Formats: sequence, structure tokens, C-alpha cells
Amino acid sequence: MSGRHALLGLLALLPACGALVVPMAEGARYAPCLDHTFEVSGGLQLFSEFDTKLRVDSEVLGLGTTIDLEDDLGFNKTSNVARFDMGLALSESSRLDFSIFNLTRGAEHRLERDIQIGDKLFQINWDVHSAIRTTVYKLAYRWVFWRDRRFDLGLSGGLHWIGLAAKVGSDSFAVYDRAAYELPLPVVGLHARYALLDDLRLSLSSEAFYVEIQGITGYLTDTRLDLDWDIGDNLGLGLGLNGFRTSVDAGDQWLHGKFTYEYGGLLLYLRVFF
Repeated sequence: MSGRHALLGLLALLPACGALVVPMAEGARYAPCLDHTFEVSGGLQLFSEFDTKLRVDSEVLGLGTTIDLEDDLGFNKTSNVARFDMGLALSESSRLDFSIFNLTRGAEHRLERDIQIGDKLFQINWDVHSAIRTTVYKLAYRWVFWRDRRFDLGLSGGLHWIGLAAKVGSDSFAVYDRAAYELPLPVVGLHARYALLDDLRLSLSSEAFYVEIQGITGYLTDTRLDLDWDIGDNLGLGLGLNGFRTSVDAGDQWLHGKFTYEYGGLLLYLRVFF
């Protein structure tokens, strides 16, 4: 499903939300694994597959080459990175979630075709070295509009802030180029949690964004499925799956090119909660 279709589907649910608010019976309580006030988790995100495409345009040479970093520049399609997540319950029906991870990848590769990056032309059979650093911050406000002891369902709104810095160079021919962007993208989404047991829960969240305005086209989809086990009074383990895709094309404005970034992977993490 495209980011645009996902966003339209989420917005179509908004008019019904008011009628769906169902409070729990008086005196009833969440299952313990759904009733944490504060959670912090840290662990590894095991990226099983990357798909990264970048185009940097030039006012002199026109449109740049659309480069597949994995195929054209030799970047690995797998990597591991530390990840940090935090959640704070503001009330029984609202919470704030925050996530951050920083990933740096590099490669050395002999070009199999000519590529233009900005004002620079890198020619076939040149040996080039490349690096890309991606930092992702996520902040979301989550509101629960339906809940009972073992299940809750709600909407979310927030911001994905993506920082990207890339460089490509050839020492033999003394040609280098760099690109750096900051992509603040607002999102809306749905989230749900279900307590399989008092100490075991399954969580699903999906967020999306789409925009076409003033020559800028962009979309984002971010879906995550987690299984969390409370192994002690304040300690837990987690296993998750995360799929993410974003694409921004700004033509001659702001981005001066196009950036598409996609990954999927497994998360393993330790949790502390209160």
C-alpha cells in the first residue's frame, strides 16, 4: 500500500472515533503489561534489507543520476545498529512515545556506469568511496479511544525527523561531492495492544504521511509489530519487526533532488518499566 492510500485510509476512520470511545467499567484495571506508566527500551535493530536511492540535481548540469546506493555504490544491504525507545503515559487514554537511532554505512566500489551527483560527474571504472549517515528521531502522541482490560486501540500523531548526510569521492581523480538534508515529516496513524497474558503483550502501530505542495512530493510509512514479555517487576524483553519507507522529491526546491529510503528488520531489546 502506498503512503497516500495508507493516509487516506486512516483519515477515513476519524469521523467514527468519537462514537467508538468505550471506557472500562468502574474499578476495572488494565492487564499489568498494559498498565506501565513509563518504559525505556534499548537494544539492536537488525536491518535485514536496505533499499536507498538518491538523486542530487545541479543548476548547471540539470537532473542528477538516480543512484541505488546498494547496487551502484556497493553498500551492504544488511547492518546492525543500537536503538533507543521511550514511552510515558500522560493519562489512562494518552501517552508520548519517542525513538532514536543513528546509522552510518560506508563502501568502496568500482563504478559500472557514469553517475552525476550535483555538479560532479563520476565516470565508469572509477574507484569511489562513499558514506551515508542516517539519523531518525520519532515523536508521537498516542490517544486511546477504545479499551478494555486486555485490549486498547487508538490514534496517533507525531513527527519523524530524518537527518541524512552522504558523500562520494574518488581519490584517484580528485573528485568529491557531499549532500546533507533534514527531512521533518509529520505523520498520523493507528496503534493497538493486546495482552495475551498478564505479563505478555502484542503491539501493532502503523503511521503514514503524504504531501503534494509547491513542487514537493513526499510520503512515509512506518509499521512496527512487537511482542513484549515482562520477566520481572520492572524488567522485560522484547522482539519486534519494523518496516519503514520514505520518499521525498523536491525538484529544484529545498532538497534539490530526490531521496528514497526503505528498510525492514528485526528488533531485539531490553525494557525497564514502572
